[in-house]
Amino acid sequence: MTFLQCRGTIGEGVVPEHARFTVMSDEPENNSDRSYNNRLHPEDQEKVDDFINRGVNSVERKPFKPGRMMFLLIVVVTGLSLLSQFLARYAGID
Repeated sequence: MTFLQCRGTIGEGVVPEHARFTVMSDEPENNSDRSYNNRLHPEDQEKVDDFINRGVNSVERKPFKPGRMMFLLIVVVTGLSLLSQFLARYAGID
């Protein structure tokens, strides 16, 4: 379906020639070649893969643990709150 065919549902108006596009189906066709899913040419994809596998990008990292981050955030905020209350009482502010 082209943009011009569905423009009545979106809004009325004139669509310039350069603004036309087609809606792609989520279901793949029965092609044995799966390269239609790739957005890069094979040469470019090879360059990307080479870059990812060298230098800093090649280091395996531990999985992200959101529970640990939340715990650390609570500890830091609580510690800063207690410190600020201590400083306020030390300064004589009640």
